Amino acid sequence: MNPLNTPYGTIDFEIEIPTVRSGGLIKDMIDHIDLKIFCMDPSNANKAECTWMSKLKYYAYSSHWATINALFTAFGVRDGILPSQLPDFASAFFIELWQTTYGDYSIRARYHDGPGERFRNVTHLFPGCSSSMCPYEEFRVHPMKFYPQDINKLCDDVPTDWKQKSKVNIETNKSKLPRKREALRSSRSSDNELLFVQAFWRHGDRTPNSICPNDPNNESTWPEGLGQLTALGMSQQRLLGSLIYEKYVNEMQFLSPIYTADEIYIRATDFNRTIISATSNFVGMYYNRTAAVLGRDYPGGEWPEKFVPVPVHTVEQSTDHLGDPNTYCPRQTALIDATVNSNEVQLYEKENQEFLANVSKICGKQIGLMDLVMPIDTWFIENLHNRTKIFSDEMYAKMRQLDSVAENVRHGLINENIQNGIDLRVELPKLRGGSQLWNIIDHMDQKNIQNGIDLRVELPKLRGGSQLWNIIDHMDQKIYCSEHPNAPYNECSWYQNLKYFAFSAIYCSEHPNAPYNECSWYQNLKYFAFSAHDSTLNGLLSALGIKEVITPDGLPEYAAAIFFELWKIDGQYKIKVNYRRNYTTLSWEDITGYISGCPSNDTCPYVDFKLRSIPFNPGNITEVGIQQHCSRNTKCAQCSASSFIRTGQLVSRIFLQFCGTLPVPLSDRSTVNASTFR
Repeated sequence: MNPLNTPYGTIDFEIEIPTVRSGGLIKDMIDHIDLKIFCMDPSNANKAECTWMSKLKYYAYSSHWATINALFTAFGVRDGILPSQLPDFASAFFIELWQTTYGDYSIRARYHDGPGERFRNVTHLFPGCSSSMCPYEEFRVHPMKFYPQDINKLCDDVPTDWKQKSKVNIETNKSKLPRKREALRSSRSSDNELLFVQAFWRHGDRTPNSICPNDPNNESTWPEGLGQLTALGMSQQRLLGSLIYEKYVNEMQFLSPIYTADEIYIRATDFNRTIISATSNFVGMYYNRTAAVLGRDYPGGEWPEKFVPVPVHTVEQSTDHLGDPNTYCPRQTALIDATVNSNEVQLYEKENQEFLANVSKICGKQIGLMDLVMPIDTWFIENLHNRTKIFSDEMYAKMRQLDSVAENVRHGLINENIQNGIDLRVELPKLRGGSQLWNIIDHMDQKNIQNGIDLRVELPKLRGGSQLWNIIDHMDQKIYCSEHPNAPYNECSWYQNLKYFAFSAIYCSEHPNAPYNECSWYQNLKYFAFSAHDSTLNGLLSALGIKEVITPDGLPEYAAAIFFELWKIDGQYKIKVNYRRNYTTLSWEDITGYISGCPSNDTCPYVDFKLRSIPFNPGNITEVGIQQHCSRNTKCAQCSASSFIRTGQLVSRIFLQFCGTLPVPLSDRSTVNASTFR
């Protein structure tokens, strides 16, 4: 086909359409091969980018027939492999990288046609290839012309007056299961109705992320690999799943007794341990339940009886500011650096220098105040697995004490646990909102805001604001759809049934101003869950203003979970927030009354909850938030080095007062009531 003159300019459709349909995926595949070859060079083996790739042998995409079809089109082999048909169910395309005896690299391509078929070698069909093996440099030439520079920009490149005239079949299909469900009465009465549940949980037990050089338990001690979920961790998540089933299926009769696709959505960060934790959690919820039906919910034969698989969704880790507060964000790094480098934080570290030097000597590497999380994490895991430990129990306790300060630094809560003779670990849990609690937590008046930056707002905004406002966006849409029960199918059908959201960054949440016909998914949704990390939960707790109350000693434990329930009570929308503390806990703690801006009882008016959350809204995380709030210059009129030094000086005063080394006169303590959000 020759290039055509169109409203878009002169376009070669044989290049342009494959580029937008599969160019990004092809480039991703080629990039992986290039990196693998790079990392096979012994001189590159220890480079950071090779830590993961050097051991990686198998990378798979689970996708659709359209994905394979688009790949074959771009590679120029669709007519040769699929001359008159579409890819069948369970068809598969494999690209193998081989190293020849001469040290060169070659490609072998195989295709599996579907159930009952064998793999066949299709390498010779690729342009530039003529046999069962193809030199890699020849193989990669043809698809290079389909590489997109910026796929998002390319997809948005349409004339300003363009309007979609026909509904092209490129949308994700939302399967609707034609099941009849009995009325769910326990979660609904004439005055009270549970509408929606959103959950965040920490993954289960894992192996250490890293190990001290002097630790006899080296990487070979952990056959699962570093940072991987253990069998114990799977069991911990299975228990949490069974508790969720007991509460929301058996007790409240809110969720269906069998997995129902339009009620539940599960999201995980892009780490093996969180994805497998999500799978393990749903083993606890829906495995071996009597309501599961052979042939409908699971197949027979060699399939485990009554095992119902549940899909787990994820996004690329490097852009997942919703799920991982440690995702790269220059602004967050700059603010934390300013805090760490303040005189008083440095003084605190210096006062513990002898202890930290001893920790460093035992560990075999330099350990500062902000590095203690590594030896603490390793000690805890080794203790849990009855391994030899290089630190004594007393040293571990001391490291925990110091690390609680370091963790608070990361969240803009610069305090040690003792303030003016008050043990916050004892006193804070006694209080349930209101001015008393927030006077103790805040300690400072508005003079603490300098250069437009209040670290107690800004860091929680960066580390937990995205999660908090994703939750609020979901609730807004759920409320809209519950108030429009007769809306057309394409408006609210999905969201009306959805009950449980285990957290996701879906299109509707990232485009809050999109018309509601883009959000038909939400009408059925009941449960939205997010399988994530201790830092995710801590970031969210910080944005709620309750980290010091819920996790005063540091980080949430394995399988800890936060549940947000949206209720309609006496015609008013309210929320309840419950917390599951650790992997041994069989009960839920109601923490609603601790949230700043909420009354001291077991429900919080949704409008109040949304109002108190405004300071922590980072904006549209995909369009504005990352560029704006993760820019070093945001909200800083003179973002020079001196600006951040002044911020460090501000932090110094906060740190002194929280540590109890600088008395706070009563006259300087502003009254912070439930409507004051800072």
